[in-house]
Amino acid sequence: MLKTASCLLTPLEQTDYEDVKELFTCHEVRKYLGGVIETNQYERKFANMLAANDEWNFTIRRRDNGAFVGLISLNEHQDGIGTEISYQLVQKQWKRGYATEAVLKIIEFATDTLDIQKLVAETQSANMSSCKLLERTGMSLVKKVTRFGAEQSIYSLIVSQ
Repeated sequence: MLKTASCLLTPLEQTDYEDVKELFTCHEVRKYLGGVIETNQYERKFANMLAANDEWNFTIRRRDNGAFVGLISLNEHQDGIGTEISYQLVQKQWKRGYATEAVLKIIEFATDTLDIQKLVAETQSANMSSCKLLERTGMSLVKKVTRFGAEQSIYSLIVSQ
C-alpha cells in the first residue's frame, strides 16, 4: 500500500471490480481514453489487469472515508519507449488534487522501489487538465503523435541516480 496526504493506493483486487467498472463505462471519464468499454470487454480487461505480471495496477481511495477515487497503473508504453503511467479518476473526484498526489506517489514508487529510470505518459493533447497535471509532476512534453484518431502528447521523466 502506498500513502499520500489524502489517498491510499492499493494493489488492484477482485473486490474492486464494480468501482473500476464505473471508470470504464463513464462517458466523461473515457472522453479522452477511446470511449466507454462495453461490459463483456470490461470483464476481460479487468481479468487481464488482475492477472498481469508485467504491470502494476493500483486503486486510489480517499484516506478519510475510503471512497473510490480512481485507478493508476504502470506498464510498458505501447511504443516500447519506457514505463507508462496511466490514470483515470471518477468524475466526482476531479479537481481535488488526488490525481497529482497519486501520480507523484507512483513516480516515487517506480523510481525508488522498482528502480525505473524513465517514465512516460500519453494523453490526448485536447485533455488540457491532464497535460497540466503531467507538467506539474515534473514530466516534460517530448513529442506529439496522432493515434486513435486524435493528437496525443507524450510526456517523459528521466530520473538520474
